[in-house]
Amino acid sequence: MQFKYAVFDMDGTLLDTMDYWRDIVTCYAEMHGLPKPIISDNDAIAASHLSTYKKIAFLKERYNDQEAVKKIQNSDVYDIIGYFYKKSSKIRPGVTEMLESLTAHGVRMCVASATPSYLIEIALKESGLDKYFEFTLSPSEYPRGKAHPEIFHAIANRFGCEVNDMALFEDALYSIRTAHSLGMYIVAVREKYSEYLADEIKTLANEYLNEFTEYKYE
Repeated sequence: MQFKYAVFDMDGTLLDTMDYWRDIVTCYAEMHGLPKPIISDNDAIAASHLSTYKKIAFLKERYNDQEAVKKIQNSDVYDIIGYFYKKSSKIRPGVTEMLESLTAHGVRMCVASATPSYLIEIALKESGLDKYFEFTLSPSEYPRGKAHPEIFHAIANRFGCEVNDMALFEDALYSIRTAHSLGMYIVAVREKYSEYLADEIKTLANEYLNEFTEYKYE
């Protein structure tokens, strides 16, 4: 389907960076020059259900080198994420070619992410993708995020179009549900951490891709 307005998620969609958020414990250790933590399977499962900040506290409690931990000052989670965005904001396969094609077809694009705005700016700039997007929206402007229609209506107002004139490129089910309820065209992409939700995502999406190398604007 052809459309002239597109909304992109960032982490997990444009960029293969969900590991930074999901495995913040290991990222924290690497950033501070510590050995990779040894975490049992049971502890890993427990940590997977914790918030990002609690995961770091979890690491400090269980880290096998307590003397090293004592030397570290408390780190802000977003400092850790920013460090890894600068180190490697990994573009997913086919993304650059897809964005070039959409630009050539006159599609206007933006990024709507659950990531704070200054980190979106860092990630897009470091990856070289910033030039494709007119604007970005984040929780600082819309705290309810993509789980609520408000952000999509705001994007449509910025573009000067109707909400159902837009396409959403996304990996997260909660955002896809919202977009589907608004009649948006949905291009869903597989992401390893949300793959267990793939069946429901496929029922809501107009297209489901393993990678953007499969995508063709037509």
